[in-house]
Amino acid sequence: MKQGVTYFVMGVLASGLLLYLFWTEGCLYSPAPTLIQTDTIYVDRSYKEIVIKEVEVEKPVKIYIYKTDTVYRESIEKDTLITSVELTPKLAKIHTITPEGLPLIAEYPLPEYGDIRIDHEGNMEVKRKRRRRKFWRRIERVGIFVGGIVLGRKLSN
Repeated sequence: MKQGVTYFVMGVLASGLLLYLFWTEGCLYSPAPTLIQTDTIYVDRSYKEIVIKEVEVEKPVKIYIYKTDTVYRESIEKDTLITSVELTPKLAKIHTITPEGLPLIAEYPLPEYGDIRIDHEGNMEVKRKRRRRKFWRRIERVGIFVGGIVLGRKLSN
């Protein structure tokens, strides 16, 4: 009997708690309506249409580049001008501009190099890297190995 009363009281408390939750925040709760304001403004006139005019670019007849400290203007008007140099492991590209204003790209294949020199006209000179011969490298390794064995035997005696 005591156990039945306990279950009854627990059931009433659980039902009361559930009703309280439904009453405050559950299906019976309806929030107040909120106004949604957007940032869009409606203007009753159209925008002015933008027209882009096509301009034809002509090839330059003469290019004047003025540099105060490094290159004189007269030499630029008579010689080619190096604009950029691109070096990759297999290829070198030299971009130049001729006195007539024509851009040129000279490509040179690159072996393993030790030194690269480019003159003022864009010509390139490559000095190959000096390779040590495998024979001398092997003799050095064998000499170090034999020297280590001889030194080890003398220290162990």
